[in-house]
Amino acid sequence: MIAKEENSEADEPPDKLRFPDMRFLKSGYFSMVVEEVVGKGTGPARRKTRDFLTTNALDFFCVPVLLERAKKHGIPVTEFHITTQCDFKLPAIIYPINPFMYTPRIVRDRKRVKQAMVSLTRNHTYPVCVEPFHGKLRKEIVIYGRTRNEKFEEIGDKLWKTFRIPLFVAYFFETRKCIWLSGAVPFSDTSNRLIENLRRKKWRE
Repeated sequence: MIAKEENSEADEPPDKLRFPDMRFLKSGYFSMVVEEVVGKGTGPARRKTRDFLTTNALDFFCVPVLLERAKKHGIPVTEFHITTQCDFKLPAIIYPINPFMYTPRIVRDRKRVKQAMVSLTRNHTYPVCVEPFHGKLRKEIVIYGRTRNEKFEEIGDKLWKTFRIPLFVAYFFETRKCIWLSGAVPFSDTSNRLIENLRRKKWRE
């Protein structure tokens, strides 16, 4: 009796039983986030890691995901769109959506748009999150929901209670009437001056 050759394809599950690629920034990851935001619950992978800081940190520093989740929890957020094109309204702030970069770029003229897009898209490999300016752009360090400027603290406190990220840098758009969350990036300033200010308790109690 001759043994049958193994068929690798036969050992694979049918298409309907295969799971989407749920790794960070893959289509399956964004599909899970969309289902959560629109109220369809969460998939097994999201539920399993829901209580861990890692899951929130991944969402938090991916700006479009942050804004959608923040909006769901009643936090005012700015309008944005995801694109790979350069024909958006200026001035604008551009946030990268890739696993290598966090810092956004502010562009005010067409000459710098292409240069910024090549860098932030990793040579057109990833899309970006674009927000046209409306109001003044502000940058604040947030520590356990607190900010040095009180007018940003309401949003900072909501972000802390929602995502439990203790330290980050937040960007806001401000007008005379409203303040909107623009985005957030990891805190990376370890300058001696900042550390000394914190030690001297210049941060508002």
